[in-house]
Amino acid sequence: MGKAKTEEWLTTAQVAQMLGCGQKNVQRLIRSGFVIGQKVVDRWLVARSSVEEYIAHPPKPGPKPKEG
Repeated sequence: MGKAKTEEWLTTAQVAQMLGCGQKNVQRLIRSGFVIGQKVVDRWLVARSSVEEYIAHPPKPGPKPKEG
């Protein structure tokens, strides 16, 4: 039987360093749903896998296309 992969969680400071941006920008990415984060006590933790996915497939700049 294989081992279950456990998620690694990073601080917003670690993610900011990975992305080359500020911690406030990381918090915006969490609120916008681009990366997965959860607040634990008084700090945000971000799922490493979601950051890696964001780096591999960043959103395209510009307005969102209209649905319909």
